[in-house]
Amino acid sequence: MTMTWKTPSRGTGSGLIGKLAQANIDEVAPVDDEVIVVRDDDPASAPVRQRLTAGTLLRVREVTRAEELAALTAGGRTRAVVLCRSGLSLGTLHDAVAVVRQACPDTALIVLDDQAGEARHEVARHAGADGLINLAQDWKVVGEAVLAAAERRARARAVGDAIASRSDTDLLGALEGEWPLALLVVAVNNLETLAGRYAHGDRDALILSLAIRLRPLLRPSDTMARTADRSLVIARNDGDELAIAALADRLLRACREPLVVTEESVPITIAVGIAIGARPAVATGPAAAAVLEKARAALGRLRNRGRAAYELADAALQARVTAQRQTEIALRHAIDEHEFRVFYQPVVELQSRGLTSFEALMRWQRPQVGLFDAASFVEAAQRSGLMTRIGQTILHEAAAEALRWASTGSTPPALSVNLSQQEYLQPTLVAGVDRILAEIGLPPGRLILEVPLKLLERDPLSARSILRDLASLGLTLVADDYDGELTDDLRQLPLRMVKLRMGLLDGIESNAERRARVAGIAAQVRAAGWLCVGKGVETAAQAAILRDLGCYGGQGFLFSGARPAEELDIFQNAAGVWAWAPQPRPVPEV
Repeated sequence: MTMTWKTPSRGTGSGLIGKLAQANIDEVAPVDDEVIVVRDDDPASAPVRQRLTAGTLLRVREVTRAEELAALTAGGRTRAVVLCRSGLSLGTLHDAVAVVRQACPDTALIVLDDQAGEARHEVARHAGADGLINLAQDWKVVGEAVLAAAERRARARAVGDAIASRSDTDLLGALEGEWPLALLVVAVNNLETLAGRYAHGDRDALILSLAIRLRPLLRPSDTMARTADRSLVIARNDGDELAIAALADRLLRACREPLVVTEESVPITIAVGIAIGARPAVATGPAAAAVLEKARAALGRLRNRGRAAYELADAALQARVTAQRQTEIALRHAIDEHEFRVFYQPVVELQSRGLTSFEALMRWQRPQVGLFDAASFVEAAQRSGLMTRIGQTILHEAAAEALRWASTGSTPPALSVNLSQQEYLQPTLVAGVDRILAEIGLPPGRLILEVPLKLLERDPLSARSILRDLASLGLTLVADDYDGELTDDLRQLPLRMVKLRMGLLDGIESNAERRARVAGIAAQVRAAGWLCVGKGVETAAQAAILRDLGCYGGQGFLFSGARPAEELDIFQNAAGVWAWAPQPRPVPEV
């Protein structure tokens, strides 16, 4: 039976941002909002990330210097900044808060302090903080405070966005340099009738209430404006139609509950017209104006139908969004009907030919269609928020299979499982892995988790905290797709092994430059005290070169492709020892 685990929902006090964060756990389109922690680089403050992640259910990134904030917040996804410094005097506290506020003037800022006192609260607020919380507070309370501060900031900004209408000329002038540009034009269906029935005819009050409702769903970097036709125009610097469609979905869901306008509850539906434009190759006029015109045309087609919906102006993009929705429906069905299968590919120790581990690789067995490898559906699973649930299913099944590999007198192979980006950033990652191991009874020492190198390099301080939490369970951590220099940040991670990027071994038999590159990487890895495994080993010559360069293991079609569990006994000899031996290749029929 497939098992899934969810973090309990938080209370209703978290507002829309809190509900967005909960949506990550509830398997809807994931939200990439984040909280940035500015903290001391010492083990004592490391638990802040884990606890804030649990308290907010948002991705938490960490920096040690306020100077790094400007670059991180420029991406527009930062909901709040949390300053965590210990032992500060009042004057130093004021200066530290002021520096952070200067780096991110429009972002919610909460201070976590190890001292108490009303004076510290007043000093922090004077320097620009939205609040100060003692570190001794419960982390759910801290999380609620961070989300509430972000919500207040968003709602206050909404008033500025929509209290007065903005001309097209003014709006388009501000957007002309933003490419790629996505514009969403949001209109209330039957606005005149609703305003007359519920809001004393005050259409502007209804639009302002809608703006306050929707603004927390937007990134801080998004533009929102009320235009003369009493619609809201939302602009985002993004050309990904699937991400924009997911945003439109969230806007529609946010309007399922009535608005409160002049103390009356007003049930509304909205229509959203969407257009996306790339930077024009040749400047022939105000390109942003053309994008806005297309978005309004798409809205016009929707308003004639009078229902809650969104539509993209470009038919090809709309078709891609529709295809993504159909794939998402199929993936949900696949989870419920247990259509995912686990195949296993061996990793072989090059010196002894002993079999050290099996990497679990997921496949999708679609009835009446065929077997699909992960590359064909991972992107759709990530976008729909299902990757974490699929990953838990794979780990659960593979861990149960790994228990069967134990045999008397032989060391059983370890189980190696890949972490996707969505799983890696999931607030419940460590607790979920621990729970599955405990339920299945697999010793943590027999589990290897592979994390893509790009995730570790993107945010080294957070990676150190996440991997430290995982390593505390007793499992082995691997940097996957390794191809480059061993930086000081990577050396500080609790890794035991690296796997070379697929394709790095191509031509290594005859290409001296390629061989020298792999030799340099292998030497760096050995110097760090880690093991090195080559992926994509297809020939005996490649395996011999890796062995001579000091690489520990190899994985690839030379040893075996991915096999279902029922075929793994070919790697176990009569004495029950797990090892690799060349298999006779089938002779083609004449």
